[in-house]
Amino acid sequence: MKKVKALKIVNLLLFLAFIFQALTGIGQIIIDADLLPLIHKLGGVLLLIFAVIHLILNWGWVKANFLKANNEGPKVKGEGS
Repeated sequence: MKKVKALKIVNLLLFLAFIFQALTGIGQIIIDADLLPLIHKLGGVLLLIFAVIHLILNWGWVKANFLKANNEGPKVKGEGS
């Protein structure tokens, strides 16, 4: 699978996991109290997994913009040369 296609899929799943977490937090009054902790924890694990995969797929960008040896900060288009 190409990296761009994988990123599109992971980004969508990351967004859906985030929305799911928000809804389980907001929907506490309508979700069964016994089921809520399980659903919320499972959603949190999925959110973390997708976030880590997202970070791995974007690691080159992170290194280029934030982990530079000279610590100049993020690159801004049109700045400098």
